[in-house]
Amino acid sequence: MKKHSILLSLFATASLLVGCQNEIDIDKSPTSGTAFTASIEGTSDTRTSLKENSSGYDVMWTANDEININGAVFSTSSDETKTASFTLKSGTNPTSPYKAYYPANIYNGGTPVLPAEQTYAADNISGYPMYAESETGNLNFKNLCGILRLNLGTTTSGMKVKKIIVSADQGMSGPFTITSNAAVVSGTAGVTLNCPTEGVAIEPTAAIPFYIAVPANTYTRLNIILIATNGTNEYRQDLTLKPDKSIKVERSKISDINLTCDFSLVLSAGGKNANTYIYSAAGKYCFDATVKGNGGLDPVTNAVATKLSDISGVTVLWELYSQGRAIKYDPSSAYDISYSNGYVYFRSPDTFIQGDAYIAVYKDGSGGTAKQYDKANDEILWSWLIWVTPEPGTMSHNSKDFMDRNLGGIEVDNYIRGFLYQWGRKDPFSAANGGYSPYSFIPAISSVFSRSVSIQSMAYTIAHPTTFIHLGDRAWMSESEYAMKFWNDDVKTIYDPCPYGWRVPTKGNIDGISELPDTGLTDGDYNSTPFHGFGNPETGYYRTSTQSAYPNAWSFCNDGRNLMDWETDTGYAIRPVKE
Repeated sequence: MKKHSILLSLFATASLLVGCQNEIDIDKSPTSGTAFTASIEGTSDTRTSLKENSSGYDVMWTANDEININGAVFSTSSDETKTASFTLKSGTNPTSPYKAYYPANIYNGGTPVLPAEQTYAADNISGYPMYAESETGNLNFKNLCGILRLNLGTTTSGMKVKKIIVSADQGMSGPFTITSNAAVVSGTAGVTLNCPTEGVAIEPTAAIPFYIAVPANTYTRLNIILIATNGTNEYRQDLTLKPDKSIKVERSKISDINLTCDFSLVLSAGGKNANTYIYSAAGKYCFDATVKGNGGLDPVTNAVATKLSDISGVTVLWELYSQGRAIKYDPSSAYDISYSNGYVYFRSPDTFIQGDAYIAVYKDGSGGTAKQYDKANDEILWSWLIWVTPEPGTMSHNSKDFMDRNLGGIEVDNYIRGFLYQWGRKDPFSAANGGYSPYSFIPAISSVFSRSVSIQSMAYTIAHPTTFIHLGDRAWMSESEYAMKFWNDDVKTIYDPCPYGWRVPTKGNIDGISELPDTGLTDGDYNSTPFHGFGNPETGYYRTSTQSAYPNAWSFCNDGRNLMDWETDTGYAIRPVKE
């Protein structure tokens, strides 16, 4: 474990072990006679059951199972039998030759389809796909797939699995053909096992089996995503089979995978997306990195923001530790953070340490190294502030609840100034640390931040989140982009830097507020370059979402002047207000 690191090693990998394969009896012979002559009532939810015998497992018909014969649906009332009689439920009595599918919904005419979603059955398999072909009414069903049995344990009590998503380099669902009695799927679509709403309890004491039907194949690059709950919060684990391993699934057999789950708390669960994520206790965390900000209005397009795609990986742009007030930037370090299947995962130290980290997802450029961020070649797609702080409280003003600290602030010797923001941007910049000195940087500050002296676009700021745009007492963006209202009084946009449930206050919200700490301000080049420019450290300057006239926006000053109509390219602090 690295001393002082906020973002530590990805949680310990769970073991993926292929166990023994158990034979399944594949004979299932519905009788003829009344099989195609009558209809009965029945539920639409169907499944077969596994029943253990002396040498393995039999697949048994279950009451209300349905099969599809030449487009007509037949149902049975037999239960826990290998041989059952099926009668017409819907459609027209077929004529020979008979082609029959189980479950009935995998065939609706044309090309049969293995479903992308399956339903959990306790100690059992649900909707195990089968096929039979006959000139007579005696249908001899053959299993089209094998079974993955995931035996799940956990390191944490009280966890309940809600969903399991499995994918690989080979297809597991979608249109299929039949070769040698086995389903052959085209494409690489995975399969999801849906559990009951309340979830299925797993405990450290004993593994619980989850059965998923998949086509017979040798799978490499197998990926398993587990989504769980403790009754209050959502958790997630993302596991990938090592490249030198593979799992062989044979038709009509069971392949075991044993997993010990070590879940991460999902910070973005329930749509709680934002440009800043707070955590207040040591643990494992993750969030949806495909969502821009809060996933809401993008003023550039005047529509709901599209999701990110083509993400190659994640990198730490800088870290601020509460011990020593040091911002660290070292691209050669093995930062303990990872990206997988649209989510960023990270782990805190075992001992809670206040601080901040600024992270970004990127797309590999042509000159970079795959899966390793290359500042000169790769494209940053979006970035977030990870804020490690005790759970914020509130203070009341103008009938509004304000956060009890500045955005990004950490308390070290009562140091709670937070970061400084250019109007309309989501990107934090360092505040002054008394006098005209910034935070201590390791190495030089120029390794962390840069400065531009020409008008830029919002697209530029997204790709350059550590570049301060200073033109000298004016806006950093063009007048046409200024008119788009990147921050908005009426709605929280995707560029608002505040955590979920908070937003940049309007000028009406913050007017007259008292007891805000001094912050100083930054214009990016005050007294030195490229970014040491801090001024007025004994005054507090605060952003609002309210525009004035180009190039200005309304700000709040704690020296008695209150609301000020000032430029948008200077860095001021933010005191978030409840949405």
